[in-house]
Amino acid sequence: PSWTISILCDDGVIDVDIYEDRVAARRPHNAIAPIDSFFRNLKMGIGASGDAAKGLLSFGGELTRLSGPSDGFTRSMRSSINKFHDALNAGEKPRDDAGGRLVKICSDIAETVSVTPPLQTPAPAEDTTYNVAVIGGTGFIGAHLTKKLLDAGKRVAVVVRNTENLPKIFHDERVGVFSASISEKGAIQDILKRCDQVVNLAHGGGGSSRQQIIERMVGGAKNVAEAARASELERLIFVSSSAALFLGDEGVTITAASAPDVRPDDRADYAAAKIECEHAMRGISDIPVVTMRPAIVVGDGGGAFHSALGAYENETHCAGWNAGRNPLPFVLAEDVADAIVAALNVELITVRGKSFNLVGDVRWTARQYTEELAAATGRPLRFHSVWPGRLAAEEWLKFAVKKIAGRKDVAAPSFRDLKSRGMITLFDTTEEKRVLGWSPCADAAEFRARAIEIHAPPKL
Repeated sequence: PSWTISILCDDGVIDVDIYEDRVAARRPHNAIAPIDSFFRNLKMGIGASGDAAKGLLSFGGELTRLSGPSDGFTRSMRSSINKFHDALNAGEKPRDDAGGRLVKICSDIAETVSVTPPLQTPAPAEDTTYNVAVIGGTGFIGAHLTKKLLDAGKRVAVVVRNTENLPKIFHDERVGVFSASISEKGAIQDILKRCDQVVNLAHGGGGSSRQQIIERMVGGAKNVAEAARASELERLIFVSSSAALFLGDEGVTITAASAPDVRPDDRADYAAAKIECEHAMRGISDIPVVTMRPAIVVGDGGGAFHSALGAYENETHCAGWNAGRNPLPFVLAEDVADAIVAALNVELITVRGKSFNLVGDVRWTARQYTEELAAATGRPLRFHSVWPGRLAAEEWLKFAVKKIAGRKDVAAPSFRDLKSRGMITLFDTTEEKRVLGWSPCADAAEFRARAIEIHAPPKL
């Protein structure tokens, strides 16, 4: 973001950077032009250094709650909101400040603009039945899966929270869109009664604490499984994640027989929840469950900057989870959808109770992926090697600051989880290909076109 004002005066220039909370004045000196330029730039540099130190101290004060917000925008918003409520509490009419004027401008503009209302998905008829229910079907993988199922001649019940303004594919007459959450067991059961099979893509997570996140994700998975049992469905495909595995052991190979990480307490919230979900699915013996673990899913509809490569503080710089030289388990979203469709169609006895790791055959390193993305987009993208020990030190520093600030809901960082994020463990998908008849993308040029070049800017 950039938000600046330059005030041109007779005897100098005042530069105001609203976003960076900085004001700098450029005045002429009693010297020839080169010397004058030197002194002006030197003064500006000294001033900028002071502002930088001040900003960092202010941020530290905000983290430790020793002071208020460090950025001007938040301070301005807080002040404006406080003045509004102060006026209300005093029985006065709030003044027509900048916020009020902005709302009025937006309202006036809206009255002059003609827009096409979003497409509304029709409510499914009460007697309509479906071949497959896809819970979380409008997401990245879900959209590809719905298309694959329609291409295979299936009728699809798509279960989502929000049914408004969905892409065109969800308005196909063979698709029924239902509004429900996996936390609503009764509603899910009513939908599944219309279907033969179900694919659960929804994670149902979110919460203010680690325990709440795990409980919601596991509870949602159990609700779907119990609804599938009550509806006597033919099979349930539970879509987990490679995050449920420990991928920090070099020289180890993951296969379809590999179990989830045996130390969920030493993993981050999402990974721990996926591990517990898989255990919950394995514990339900009277339901035909198949578990699928997609790894780093890329492709049309997904984001260009995948968190599996590292931490993106901004889009142009990726701080890797390690040196970024090990092959990563990429897989195209279309290939994930193909594997799920195959798991729905093969003989149940060959897949029941099994887990399949969905990893493609093009396994670039984090460095190569970043270089390929930079070349396709024309942007100065850089991958930065980070030693896992440094990552752990940074996480512990953040943890200490939050604890000092009085945060009680913060879990201690886990070096095991940081190590697993580097994904140095290899995958062998021979069994997945044999049982499912699965053939993921193995051609680098094709992978580049479907995973990288889709993010290139349009040619003029």
